[in-house]
Amino acid sequence: MKDIVFISDFFSHQVLGGGELNDKELIDMLTERGYIVKAVNSSNVSEDFIENNKNSFFIISNFVLLNRKCLDSIVNYCRYIIYEHDHKYVRNRNPGVYKDFIAPKDQIVNLQFYKNAVAVMLQSKLHEKIV
Repeated sequence: MKDIVFISDFFSHQVLGGGELNDKELIDMLTERGYIVKAVNSSNVSEDFIENNKNSFFIISNFVLLNRKCLDSIVNYCRYIIYEHDHKYVRNRNPGVYKDFIAPKDQIVNLQFYKNAVAVMLQSKLHEKIV
């Protein structure tokens, strides 16, 4: 599969942040390897867009602005990985406030999204351990 849909809230030409620069590096690397990468702002993703691209492989980066129904459609109909920059599986996005970085179950969010991903790419060994 050579077609990749890369979804993020913003890209480096829009906002110059760490996550956006990381995304750019991954997109550039994939493009150099012959993949066709369609970068789409999460706020522009619709259920029709997902339906029309469900045969593509999805990489989901920052997804705060992604419509909940679209997130559910991705979970149910698409193959995807999560390129995790922060901690969007914790309600407050800061596991550092919990003992041993372990958030209480009532603070865990987006669980099905993370569980159904083909993989979750993390930024460091510590990040991996926390997740």
